[in-house]
Amino acid sequence: MRPVRAFASAGRGRAYRRRMAPAAHPLTHELRCPRARGSPGRAAAAPVLLRVAHWMTHGEYDLRSPLWQPPIEQLGRRLEVVRYDERGCGLSTGDQAPLGLAASTEELPAVVQARGAPKLALFGAPGAAAPAIGYAVQHPERVSHLVLPGSFSHGLLHRGASADALAFHEAQLRLIELGWGRKDPGVQQLFTSRYMPDGSAAQIAALNEQRRLSCDGRRAAAIVRARAGLDIRMLAPRLRVPTLIDHFGMRAAGRQ
Repeated sequence: MRPVRAFASAGRGRAYRRRMAPAAHPLTHELRCPRARGSPGRAAAAPVLLRVAHWMTHGEYDLRSPLWQPPIEQLGRRLEVVRYDERGCGLSTGDQAPLGLAASTEELPAVVQARGAPKLALFGAPGAAAPAIGYAVQHPERVSHLVLPGSFSHGLLHRGASADALAFHEAQLRLIELGWGRKDPGVQQLFTSRYMPDGSAAQIAALNEQRRLSCDGRRAAAIVRARAGLDIRMLAPRLRVPTLIDHFGMRAAGRQ
């Protein structure tokens, strides 16, 4: 299999080229840099499905990850799967722009424009529903379908949380900032038990590696803080595209 050419963001409109090792599966893989600060990759196929950026991704490692490689490969048999890392994560360079809905909705249109498809479906995993909905509301003519697994309409700061809940949230942010990259089983267990409570040993190890490669602790804490401040309840009723929302039991975990 021929080596894969890759490009990643190196700031405003600049890119550098990388040589990547051949993939172990039959997906073609390309990384290019649009004018925004995201780093997009795509697995070639037919109708376009764009995975809206969310944290804990890495444009190169995702195709080897036990967590992301299977669904990307499965979807890639029928679709062209376009992926990109949000700023400060994976292959995308960070900057000083405040994190939040404005930053993520700046990245998404740039990737859509770089791909050039007249219409595509958006996949908004947890944390990516807000920009996916925002784009679909602003550009319904460009979106064929919207898929939102495990999504939420508003974060902790908009749920009337108690003082104790907010204090616990701040303590978690501090632990994320200081312990994100540590190879400490106790610290790692805190994260994996929250995001993958029923995961196998192999899946938990893969999640720990995914965390390590995606971003550092300071960036991770900033992302979690920004997610807690999201509120798209005014946008959601304006959706006019076919939308699938699947919480697969997450309501018990406080998803709304």
